[in-house]
Amino acid sequence: MFLEKGLWHIPIIIIFVNEDLKMNILKMTTEHWENVKNIYELGIATGIPTFETTAPTWDSWDKIHLAFGRLVAINRGSFLGWVALSSVSDRCVYGGVAEVSVYVHPETKDNNC
Repeated sequence: MFLEKGLWHIPIIIIFVNEDLKMNILKMTTEHWENVKNIYELGIATGIPTFETTAPTWDSWDKIHLAFGRLVAINRGSFLGWVALSSVSDRCVYGGVAEVSVYVHPETKDNNC
């Protein structure tokens, strides 16, 4: 219900700025793809977050993730991670239900970012 396109909309580019940490939460764009893909591949390498064995192309990734709810976290120019939503099913009984993907760069672990 809360994930319907009209209810969860990000009209601005910078969502959150923490001046102390210099961390920005931004709406993900195609320009972020190489960094998003890199963090996704690092996650795939662990064998934990997904059954995928390789990262898809931007076009493939874009088709399976909802156009809204895509965010990246950047600290002083370094990508910390990303989140995105994808539909669970096309069936109407699952309308408004989404799967959340959260990927964090391993170098940020215990780094007080």
